[in-house]
Amino acid sequence: MLVSSKGQVSVETLVAVFAVIVFFIIVLVQASFINNSASLIESSFSEKDSCLKLSSLLSQVYSEGKGSSIIASLNHPATIFGEQKIIFVGEQMCYFIAITNDKNLLPGEVRIFNDGEVGVEQI
Repeated sequence: MLVSSKGQVSVETLVAVFAVIVFFIIVLVQASFINNSASLIESSFSEKDSCLKLSSLLSQVYSEGKGSSIIASLNHPATIFGEQKIIFVGEQMCYFIAITNDKNLLPGEVRIFNDGEVGVEQI
């Protein structure tokens, strides 16, 4: 015998609705974590790309010899440690081959030149 009461919701229905809501909350939280991870990875790759680009340009100007010059664009702040031959862009680090001084660079145009020693200046 079926008993139907208008206006009443069974316990099973409430549990099912609650389970669906919890499931969607878990999916939203997971999607948020994945999105954050993707953003961090993209930022890390961009910093590494900038670091390698600057390293390559410093080494190129050094190997071309006195009188060579290149103008480049930086997307991230960079710190050059000349004595250690290390560049830091964010948390990324790369090495270069050149004789230069320490320098802090901001995003924007830079001129890399060789006048016997490789120099870098903001434009």
